[in-house]
Amino acid sequence: MLTGRHRSLEGEERKLYNFIDRYSVGLIFLGDQFLTNFYFSIKAAKDLTFQVLMRQKTISILNLP
Repeated sequence: MLTGRHRSLEGEERKLYNFIDRYSVGLIFLGDQFLTNFYFSIKAAKDLTFQVLMRQKTISILNLP
């Protein structure tokens, strides 16, 4: 449903506002999913890096003369 502000817009601007009104919840959800997945990807990479560094440190300690 168009609000008063939307009725005063012309052509392409009206289409953009209609798209935003119709799909804003979905776009917010997709943005949230992207950020959540991005966060867990970074966390997994950080955890993996930490594990590799700890293994290297353990190996170097075990190889002491």
